[in-house]
Amino acid sequence: MLRKGAGEDDGGVMSAGGADRRMSLLFDVFVVNLRLRALLARALSGCELRPDEYAVYSVLFEHGSLTPTQMAALMAMPVTTTLDYVRAMSNRGHIMRARNPADGRSYTVSLTMEGLSAHRRTHMKRLVKALQFLCMAGDVWWVFDPVSGRVVRACVC
Repeated sequence: MLRKGAGEDDGGVMSAGGADRRMSLLFDVFVVNLRLRALLARALSGCELRPDEYAVYSVLFEHGSLTPTQMAALMAMPVTTTLDYVRAMSNRGHIMRARNPADGRSYTVSLTMEGLSAHRRTHMKRLVKALQFLCMAGDVWWVFDPVSGRVVRACVC
């Protein structure tokens, strides 16, 4: 919505530089979210798991056996959406269900060896792509080496 020419600041919508200064923080967060999703999609392109799937697998990898409700809470995701992921993971043979020891009416899920392998393959490809991206930035980068348990110099570009 423009009242005067771009860059004119008389209390109108536009100010120096032609940017709308009345946009909200919520809009900024929305744009950052879109850009992060695009960056993650590019970082995981060609990987076995999509970025959203990788996140769901990572919750189980990091926390172990969880109920779908616990998973949803950790990811700030609706339980119904979490159940969609659980169903897809189950169809792939990537999770196993067990009776919840704290409440026999519910169940927990955990990654199977196949699920752990899919997570690991995606994780390793993501690391390689991240290192390639970081090396293109032209700096010295340090990386945690999970094999040795040490921080090592990754590259000098």
